[in-house]
Amino acid sequence: MKTDKTMRPKQYLTLLLLLFSISAFSQKKKLFDYNEGLSNSLINKVYQDHLNFLWIATEDGLNRFDGIKFKSYANNINFSNSLKNNFVTALTEDKKGNLWVAQINGLQIYNHETESFHEIELALSHQKDHLFISCMITLSNGDIWLATTGHGLIRIDKNTLKPDYCEKLNEQFGKHSLIDIFEDKEGILWIASNQSLNSFDPDTKEIKNFTLSKNNQTFFLNKEISCICEGDQDIIYIGFLNGGLAQLNKQTGVVKPINCANQNEDNLPVKDILFDSKNRLWVGTDGFGLKLLNKESNLLENYTTVNASFDFLKSKIHSIIEDKTGNIWLGIFQKGIYLLPESQETFKTYGYKAFDQNSIGSSCITAIDGNGKELWIATDGDGLYYLNRSTKKVKHIPLKNESGIFVGENILTLYNDTNDYLWLGRYINGLIRYDKKNGSFKTFTTKKNNTSGKTYNKITSITKNKQNELIIGTLDDGICRFDTQKELFYDGLDIPKSLNEKIPKWILCVYIDKAQNLWIGTYVGLFHINLKTKSLTQYSKENGLLKNNTVDCILSDSENNIWVGTYEGLVKINGDSSSFYDINDGLCNNVICSIVEDEYNQLWIGTHNGLSRFNPKDESFTNYYSYDGIQANEFSRNAAFKSDKQELFFGGINGITQISKDYATISREVRDVMLTEFLSFDKPVKIGDKSGKHVILDKSIVLADTIRLREQDNVFSIGFTSTDFANQTAVSYEYLMEGFDLSWNVTSSTNKRATYTNLNHGTYTFSVRAVDKKNLSTPRKLTIIIFPPWYKMIWAKILWTLLIGSLFYGIFMLYMEKVKRLNAEKVNEMKMQFFINISHEIKTPLSLILDPLEKLIKQNFDEKNSRLFFIMQQNANRIYRLVSQMMDVRRIDKGQILIKFQQTNIYSFIKEIAQSFELLANDKNISFSITTSDPDIEVWIDPLNFEKVVFNLLSNAFKFTLSGGEIELSITKETIGKGNHQHEQVKITVSDTGVGLKESEIERIFDRFYQVYSPDTKQSTGTGIGLHLSRSLVSLHKGKLLAENRNDQTGSRFIITLPLGNEHLSPKDLITEKTAFQAPSHKYISQVSKENIQTPIDKSVKRKTNYKIMIVDDEVDIRNYLYNELSACYKVVACENGKKAHEILLDEKPDLIISDIMMPEMDGITLCKKIKTNILTNHIPVILLTALSKEENETEGIETGADMYLVKPFKSEFILKMISNILENRKKIYSKLQTKKEHEIENIEIKSHDEILMQKVMAIIKDNISNSELNVEMLADGVGISRVHMHRKLKELTNQSARDFIKNIRMKQAAYLLTTSKINIGEIGYAIGYSNLSHFSKSFKAYYGVSPKEYSSKQHES
Repeated sequence: MKTDKTMRPKQYLTLLLLLFSISAFSQKKKLFDYNEGLSNSLINKVYQDHLNFLWIATEDGLNRFDGIKFKSYANNINFSNSLKNNFVTALTEDKKGNLWVAQINGLQIYNHETESFHEIELALSHQKDHLFISCMITLSNGDIWLATTGHGLIRIDKNTLKPDYCEKLNEQFGKHSLIDIFEDKEGILWIASNQSLNSFDPDTKEIKNFTLSKNNQTFFLNKEISCICEGDQDIIYIGFLNGGLAQLNKQTGVVKPINCANQNEDNLPVKDILFDSKNRLWVGTDGFGLKLLNKESNLLENYTTVNASFDFLKSKIHSIIEDKTGNIWLGIFQKGIYLLPESQETFKTYGYKAFDQNSIGSSCITAIDGNGKELWIATDGDGLYYLNRSTKKVKHIPLKNESGIFVGENILTLYNDTNDYLWLGRYINGLIRYDKKNGSFKTFTTKKNNTSGKTYNKITSITKNKQNELIIGTLDDGICRFDTQKELFYDGLDIPKSLNEKIPKWILCVYIDKAQNLWIGTYVGLFHINLKTKSLTQYSKENGLLKNNTVDCILSDSENNIWVGTYEGLVKINGDSSSFYDINDGLCNNVICSIVEDEYNQLWIGTHNGLSRFNPKDESFTNYYSYDGIQANEFSRNAAFKSDKQELFFGGINGITQISKDYATISREVRDVMLTEFLSFDKPVKIGDKSGKHVILDKSIVLADTIRLREQDNVFSIGFTSTDFANQTAVSYEYLMEGFDLSWNVTSSTNKRATYTNLNHGTYTFSVRAVDKKNLSTPRKLTIIIFPPWYKMIWAKILWTLLIGSLFYGIFMLYMEKVKRLNAEKVNEMKMQFFINISHEIKTPLSLILDPLEKLIKQNFDEKNSRLFFIMQQNANRIYRLVSQMMDVRRIDKGQILIKFQQTNIYSFIKEIAQSFELLANDKNISFSITTSDPDIEVWIDPLNFEKVVFNLLSNAFKFTLSGGEIELSITKETIGKGNHQHEQVKITVSDTGVGLKESEIERIFDRFYQVYSPDTKQSTGTGIGLHLSRSLVSLHKGKLLAENRNDQTGSRFIITLPLGNEHLSPKDLITEKTAFQAPSHKYISQVSKENIQTPIDKSVKRKTNYKIMIVDDEVDIRNYLYNELSACYKVVACENGKKAHEILLDEKPDLIISDIMMPEMDGITLCKKIKTNILTNHIPVILLTALSKEENETEGIETGADMYLVKPFKSEFILKMISNILENRKKIYSKLQTKKEHEIENIEIKSHDEILMQKVMAIIKDNISNSELNVEMLADGVGISRVHMHRKLKELTNQSARDFIKNIRMKQAAYLLTTSKINIGEIGYAIGYSNLSHFSKSFKAYYGVSPKEYSSKQHES
């Protein structure tokens, strides 16, 4: 590990991944043909559009090239928007970015968004054949000009896209076939036909013909023009298909030929010419390759390229363009498109055939040395090479001995001496000296002075000290010295023998530092020999100063730091400490082969897998690989050289890499990334393809910004590439799916596709960017929307949640219902057991009450006593029936009730029961009727039990039907079922016009102990036993009892259905004697009106007082009983409900009111509130009399203002004494206040300072009572205190808020005016400050309980 610093991890994962995908040779791929998908090699035109795509027009299809592969477009008869003809002749792009495609039979426009073609109709008015377009350009003004064969020029308007056939202009050109058209810098059009050249000024319409002049006419004779372009200095270059190249001076009009350096090529077949941005003229020929104009000699020279897979000098170059980055693209007929990269190069490579036919061989470079422009190159297997970089000449020097005999071609090392000698170290035959002047060789052996037996044949390293001794490192023989003067070998170094013995025998490298100390790299570590102190220091893995003991190379930098290359990375030695760098720090490979420092103090490091540049200041690495232009990824041990001009050279398996001196100034822009394809399940997606109901791509993926997919189609791939066509192999890519990927994914230059297989539904943003070293391009973004299946949508999730929640809730509710039911059954059982126990206890004393009462009634008592006895009997019978119902329910539960069926005329049976309700119906003014479709219907029933059912139903009907209502009992016979399953049944229906039933209570009313809530009494009524018992008894009769609301009007309907006949009954339950049970003749006489049997009240009885008592109770018994008890002492007024009492209250003016709480229409609580909130009645005492004995009921009654709350049962003596006390107290209060005037504002007893305040307040109110703006703020301002203080003071003194205090005074003043004056109500309202008469009337009624008009009428009547 490091001993002097902390390692800084710099992971260049991108570059490491690339190592496995790059090719072994350094040159970038240049020819792109059918291997990349080119549809046809017969190329007519190459063109680059605004999206940076290259378009290749061929004789069999149109191709789009993205730098990696071609996409072909061809005619498809099944699609109207496909290419019209596969023979494409010309291409151009308009100002809107549309691509215009010319074919042999027409013209089309290609839309990039839809990737579709649509035709531009081109036809002469008199001739409908389509035109052959030979050339097409877009002018600076946006118009499109076409050159055709046989039909001249055609101009297409940029706005209307309508063709103009330029008939007048074409008349001057004759019938020549136009070959080329070109616009120069001044906007002049140059038009070439096969035998003439013309210029046309679109502004002045001037036409010049340059072939008619005397000088030019001969030149153009029999020559066929093929192409034209503009150069610099007003020169137009003209290419001839059979006459080479010429130049025309636009000012003089003179044409001059341009000759070729090769005189045999003066009549070159020129196909295309290009004058590029670097002012170079490129000439493409048909079969003679590519030419470049040498401006100095004005001659065309051959342009050659390295590593072409064909004879470049014989190629047919039919199209030449310069792309937006300065690269030259050649359309080579019958081959493909060829790239000539023009980007600045950091590296220059010398390899096999680097200089045309001159070669440095193909063997591995093992050593490099030289001076000036000379390089001496040692190879392993191909001997020695000499390279003159000025003349680019290479010379191969075979290795020979003094006798001229070849001694082998493998060289491991060399040393360029200053005295014209070159020392070579070989793996065999040892040391060789080459004389650079005369080219002679001399070999040296140890035979002259060999005393140790060492041969020193396997030489790996040669260097020279200041004593002119060669220090030689060998394999197996250790280190030695060679005296170049005496030509003798010496074992070891000039140090003690004991130290020499410590130096290993296998030497890999020897290095002499600035202090002339030796550093020796071996397989067992690094050895440092200080020749001055004669000391030796070893650096090894064992002592922690190295990570690996194999040392291949050593360097002392400008800061005197020692850098060591090992098999496990780079080591920096500074004194007794070491620092380590490996691939984890950014080094391209851990095997270090060579190290050289450049003039910028950067270290260049050759490895087994790339070339690294290390910056010691920030300890950062920049790595280079074969695609960057180096000879290969693998370099040789110590095959590195630094010239006296600071030039760096590195040797490897494929040649030599020279590093440009100005590499620091070279900046290569990372161009943007474009998307090239979108695939779903590895199949290309076309525009308009759908994923379910969603359109995946609505435009070309190149321009698309959004992709839409279903979740089940979420297996997709996105293709991309860089627009930097010249450096495709040097560019890697990073992509990220925001919302899915946590970090950027890295892919190599050969894998330009991102694939995803498991994206969940949602919206994602895909980003991809190009990476070149540390430089990043602007990310290309694409929004991807994955739509969920319906069951994953938000509404579905909500639905699922609700369903699952409902399921659990339902289960929970079922469980709770079960628990509730069990608890209810348990409670019911406890209730029932309690009631049965009570019933048993009640029956005995009840029997002792009823029997004596019957005997008393039979005796002759006065009317008063007879009436009391009869009341007692009726209520005792009522208790008896309730007790009997309890017992019946219990017997049914226990299965102990005995049902014996007897054939009975149901109409007669029910009619007899109904008779007991006729007087009640008359008394309540209820229309009661019984109807039947057949009075002779016979039904098998148990008369004693069934009569309870009928009685309960009629009792309920009368209870809930108000006065004036209707009750109907109908008996009908009906047939139900079909076919053999038909049977007859009787249907008994009890209909009323009462309050009806809530839909939620229709079934619950048959539950035991369930009581219906009465909206009139605001209490639950009944015992909850009658209907439950009735349904149970009907079930025992094999029938059904149902309830429903009436549809025709308000009210309810109870329906009993019983099967006719006795086939459904057990024979043992049948009684055939019809007299077994007596008819219920007088058993229910209690249902007659109680008022009709009581003795009329003798109103002539003299009352003891003049006080008037009002009794309010819906129970007739209670009402009449109190009436008779109180009549002896007071005047009594009786009302059946609160509403009736409130209506006659002001007329009767009672001194005291006794009211029940539970009453229909208006209950006692509401009545009490109305009485106590009305200023005319709030002085009347109210006694509430009820059966409700709970504390909350009593509290509610007292809070409404009731003077007394009595719970039934009561004693008449107590009521009489209580009434007497209340009235006496009221009398005393009245006597005390009778001196005060009725409508006078009361004086408030207050303290002296409060009295002054109130006087001021009353004066302000009196003065401003007619002011509608009178409020607490006005009072506070008038008195001189704050609003809050005024409000608090009035509340303290009057127990009223300021607002209520002012309102009460106004109401009292209004009442006074209504009583004493004859002005109308509207004037009174305005007089007390009300501007709105309706508001005044509502406020007055709310205060007094009556309208102003009613109040005035009553006051004047009294």
